[in-house]
Amino acid sequence: MTSVGPTAHRAFSWLVPSIIALLAVQVYLWPHVTDDAYISFRYAWNLAHGNGLVFNLGERVEGFSNPLWTLLLAALHAATAVGIPDLARVCGILSTVALLFFAFRFVRRAGGLLAANLCLLLIILNPGFHVYASAGLEGPLLSLLLMAGLILSQASSPRSRLTAACLMGLAGITRPEGPAYAGLWFLATMQPGPLHDLLKRERIRLVVLLLPMLAWQVVRLSYFGAWLPNTAIAKVPGVFAEFINFPDYITPWLVAAGGPILLLLWLVLPPREYPLRSIERTSLAIVGGNLIFIAYAQGDWMLFGRFIVPIWPILSVPLALWLASVVRELSQIMNIRFRPVLAFAPATGIILCAFLAWQSSVGKYLANEGMAMLMRGTDQLAVGEWISREIAPTASIATGRLGGISYGARRHIVWDWFGLTDAEEAEYIRRGRPGEIGDDPVFRRRPDVIAAIEAPADWSYTRSSSLMDFLKESYIFVIAFPQGRYGSVDLWVRRDRIDSVMVNREMFVL
Repeated sequence: MTSVGPTAHRAFSWLVPSIIALLAVQVYLWPHVTDDAYISFRYAWNLAHGNGLVFNLGERVEGFSNPLWTLLLAALHAATAVGIPDLARVCGILSTVALLFFAFRFVRRAGGLLAANLCLLLIILNPGFHVYASAGLEGPLLSLLLMAGLILSQASSPRSRLTAACLMGLAGITRPEGPAYAGLWFLATMQPGPLHDLLKRERIRLVVLLLPMLAWQVVRLSYFGAWLPNTAIAKVPGVFAEFINFPDYITPWLVAAGGPILLLLWLVLPPREYPLRSIERTSLAIVGGNLIFIAYAQGDWMLFGRFIVPIWPILSVPLALWLASVVRELSQIMNIRFRPVLAFAPATGIILCAFLAWQSSVGKYLANEGMAMLMRGTDQLAVGEWISREIAPTASIATGRLGGISYGARRHIVWDWFGLTDAEEAEYIRRGRPGEIGDDPVFRRRPDVIAAIEAPADWSYTRSSSLMDFLKESYIFVIAFPQGRYGSVDLWVRRDRIDSVMVNREMFVL
């Protein structure tokens, strides 16, 4: 590659400082396991302890959307006896460090040291990259698989291309949109040639790609008895529209990438070299799979766009390569005394764009305000741990905040009135929740304990007259647990079951 001048020759590799920065941030983030991750943890715990891949014993419902991650945690827990949350943190951080290393090495070979440093800067200045590294979710593993698939697919050897197909197939069972990544990646990496030779050349790679997804579909049908995961039925598109809308979900990422004008220039004037064009085409195919899913889901409640974080490093690769190529071209036509400035201008722009994109979200996260409190699952876990100590293990629990509560009370039956882990409730949601509160499958079962969510929002249980009437008629309020700086989880116990449900009733004023 052409040099951008003496300054670039003396440029220091940012790889080690980037890894150190990542690990330093994790010291603060270590306790912040996201509430949603505990759903997968409970499935993994049951599987590792011989109860099957279930949420509640005897109920085969696929209430998770990350099969590879859940199975990996179960296997590691069974082999090591280390707590599943700690295993998830360690796996996430190791995956993130590995991603930084592979991305830097690949981009440096493809576009030089400046491009590699810019790629690292784009990645590590994204706060979600740090938050989700140890949040317990599958994002870091997915991102590593996608990056490895991108890198290996650029190699000429058949073995590397087959390995890439295998990794992309595994990505296909790591998140719900995984098959979209795998399919578009395959189309983008097909070797050109006559159509009648296409399937002959690519059939083995296609089989390797599809094998993990087909294998899991066989498991899904035979074990859970369904074509789709239960989450796909319960979590209808736009379910989080009250918290965030689609444009708001995308806007920070456009700003972090330099804004729509810069992205438009990149698409209109991409790198001219063929290897870089191939990298760009493959990266954008993966990003396209993500955009399809985002348009379907219409956003998510979590800060920093957890659906987009895993593909941000994939987008950073061609963006950094393009920025470096622009600097190279400009350095050839500008006066030599301006060349050192060129080496630092892109980095300065990346830092400014990251600040503008994320300052508001970072402030909310650090203050533990609003729905950000769910990204620190400690308060939800505390509710479940109290239930485990103070509520008899034979009691049934109902809640609309499933993760940490259910994992803290792993030996209890926990029913989710959002339907993620409850097939009957999910079907009721799909039909639009017809009827009264007594027609809801979860409440019709008359759970022993109800963990209701109080928050300054329309969906808060105190703002639902039918639910409040149901509780006041048959339940007694026992205790409230604050949830960050946003609300509380209020526990209500059935009047006619207090003596058999509460272990230490005398400790509470009822």
